[in-house]
Parts: sequence; structure tokens; C-alpha cells
Amino acid sequence: MTSEFDENIILEIEKEDKRNDAVYQFNISPKKGISKLCEFLRYDNSPKSIAHILHTTEGLLGDKIGDYLSKEENREIALAYFNELELTGNFITAMRKALSGSMHLPGEAEQIDRIINCFAQVYYERNPDTFGS
Repeated sequence: MTSEFDENIILEIEKEDKRNDAVYQFNISPKKGISKLCEFLRYDNSPKSIAHILHTTEGLLGDKIGDYLSKEENREIALAYFNELELTGNFITAMRKALSGSMHLPGEAEQIDRIINCFAQVYYERNPDTFGS
């Protein structure tokens, strides 16, 4: 006969297993794994929700986050990712903040360029008077 306490522990273990599986799936294949994370966390698959998941879910590999955000089809997610950050004030400070989180920049120049362009767009929208032209 199991007690209510034992049942709660079993439920918590099952929940943790599902979370770990979703994180593992993302770390293997971000494109497929993000849907598992959305499903587990009960988020919609909007760019804003996905960006929030990428910021807050422990265990996601930084290089996988960077690769995922650098895809052309994920531009809206990358913009939402940077929109979650406080990117006002000094440009260099904002860039450090944006790039010092869990995301690691990918190795290819084209991928890095896409990510930096998204950062720059968000920074400029928040600080329109920073640059003269």
C-alpha cells in the first residue's frame, strides 16, 4: 500500500524524467526538441515563448541554442530572444549582456552574422538616438 507521499514522489520523478527527456531531445536536435519543451512546459510555439524557454530552461547546451537561433527560419525567435534582455545604454555593455548568457555563438561566420544582426536590430530599436546614422 503506497501512501500519498509516495505517490507524490513518483509523480515528481516522472515529471523530472519528462523534463530531462525534452532537454535531451533539444540538445540532440533543437528543431525537434523545441516542440517537446513547449509541450512539456505547456507553452505555445510562438517566438516569444520559445525565446523564454531558451533563456530559462536549465540543461540546454549553449552551442545548440546558438545554432538554433542562427537559422534564417528562426529569425523571429532570435529577435524575441534578444528582446527578453535589458539592452539599453552603452552598446558594448549591452553586447556583453546579450552574448554572456547561456547561448554560445556558432562557429560559422554567416551564422554569427545572423545572430549579431538580430542583436543590433533589437539594440537599435531600444536606443534609436545612440547612432547618428
